Amino acid sequence: MYVKVLDSFCFEVSNAVLNGANVNWAITYSESAGQVSSGCVGLASEDLPGGSGSYSGIGNVDSTIFVPACLPVGQYVYTVTNIVNTDASCTGHVDGSSSNTQTITINVYPEPAFAVTPDSSEVCENNIALADFSINY
Repeated sequence: MYVKVLDSFCFEVSNAVLNGANVNWAITYSESAGQVSSGCVGLASEDLPGGSGSYSGIGNVDSTIFVPACLPVGQYVYTVTNIVNTDASCTGHVDGSSSNTQTITINVYPEPAFAVTPDSSEVCENNIALADFSINY
């Protein structure tokens, strides 16, 4: 994604039903880069900013998480550390195995800008005019 652009990713929670009734669950995650400002938030409180946090829900779901457009340029590695059935305090499995964690890497790329100085020039035939070109990130 590019800086100042809203993006998203999806995740699925399954096996969160007991005897036909949905159960409550919570996923905990951490972010290892440590660069995310606490003022950078997504469209909903569950959307990613940084550090660590949790996301909760009920039953089997396919959810979309929106990555806030205020993330500064950099690489962010989010790791889902566990999922818990909060109705019964049972720890579930991330990615189908109790020993695995699941990660997502979000790369925020700079949006380069190109400038020519001066933006116009007058020159006589057989003479030269100088201009500076710069690319800023």
